Amino acid sequence: MKERREFLFELARLLSDRGWFDLMNLWVGDRVVGSNYGFRFQGSWFWYCPTIVNEFEDLSPGICLLAKVVEDACHDPEVHLVDLGLERKVIRNDLPMPSERRCTRRSIAALLIY
Repeated sequence: MKERREFLFELARLLSDRGWFDLMNLWVGDRVVGSNYGFRFQGSWFWYCPTIVNEFEDLSPGICLLAKVVEDACHDPEVHLVDLGLERKVIRNDLPMPSERRCTRRSIAALLIY
């Protein structure tokens, strides 16, 4: 476990130096109930290491985090792909969105069903 923490710390440092590190937290009141340790590189947003507080797992904080990543990616003109790992990728043009590329609850739901 210590080696993993050291690895993630060093990776975050290296990615941050280049402006690629992305840490997203999901808050409920004053508590963090989920986080995604990810990064962005050359138009791709990588869903790398999501974690949740088990106490809240029935509320699906991981799905909420993923929906927020997709929503933010839809609004960022530099992002064209959300990489979910293990060869699963969401290409922005594949989402069921209107031509102005608005990100809607329906497009997020379609992604989550996918």
